[in-house]
Amino acid sequence: MTETAVPNVLKSEVLARFVVETPSEAVPDAMVKKAVRHILDSIGAGVAGAVSVEAQRLTAVLREEGEGPGRATLWGRGETMTPVNAALVNGTASHAFELDDTGGCDHSGAVVVPAAVAAVELADRPVTGREFIDAVVIGYDVARRPLEACGAYEPHNGAGFHSTGTCGTFGAAAAAARILGLSVRETQNALGLASSFSSGLWCCVHDGAQSKRMHAGHAAWGGLMSAVRSHAAASRGRRTSSRRSGAASTIPSRRPRAIRMLICANSARTGSSGASPSSRTPPAAPPMPQSTPSTTCAPHTASRPMTSRRCT
Repeated sequence: MTETAVPNVLKSEVLARFVVETPSEAVPDAMVKKAVRHILDSIGAGVAGAVSVEAQRLTAVLREEGEGPGRATLWGRGETMTPVNAALVNGTASHAFELDDTGGCDHSGAVVVPAAVAAVELADRPVTGREFIDAVVIGYDVARRPLEACGAYEPHNGAGFHSTGTCGTFGAAAAAARILGLSVRETQNALGLASSFSSGLWCCVHDGAQSKRMHAGHAAWGGLMSAVRSHAAASRGRRTSSRRSGAASTIPSRRPRAIRMLICANSARTGSSGASPSSRTPPAAPPMPQSTPSTTCAPHTASRPMTSRRCT
């Protein structure tokens, strides 16, 4: 990944432009094929997880609280809900039996795919298969960036966080924003809102708490909700990646390189040209990482954004 200095542009805008403006041609054919595999795998894990205690109890609670039929499908159940709550239930189900893939934020499939599917069911236009694939690939990519900014998997989870919940929200927001056709500013706001839904503590693994499964569902819910609310003109949160008061300052990280890695810019604002936002040239989107299908399970690396536990 190449770091690019962009004069007078917020880091979150560079990332938002990457989400909105990355052309389909930038995604290699090998990555498209791998993405299809991960999408099908994630939905399959969700269908299997529909019978899990976590998914069934969550669905029952939502129904008891008044959640009725909606326009989005609950995988493997023959029922419907509102799209945001369908993302919550399907994400929880996808992670319930630990069958889901790894890569990106760690369990990106259980976060990005449920949010992306629900976004399709929300969209006011037909979404092609290739558009859906591109959105998922970008979601995996964006989900990985905050994890790398926090020092990667072991330092982040070792500090007490569950990366699927803390970092996955950003990937879900990116995928949903792409599918819903959000503008750069709306996507920027969606990523800002996603930072407020970033959550999940690793202590759940010590006693088998069911909350671990819900971290994936909550991240899918939070990312989709962020995109939907931003599209409806929610309050701004464009400095979410800043070193002062943003996510980068609240989560332990390896600075300063990690902060730059998050969105491929040198600082919140660089340069001193004095150009106004309306007169400056829009920054080029960061390059899409190259990837080729793997025949063996690989460790978490930024250069391999999608890997599976069940590689053959």
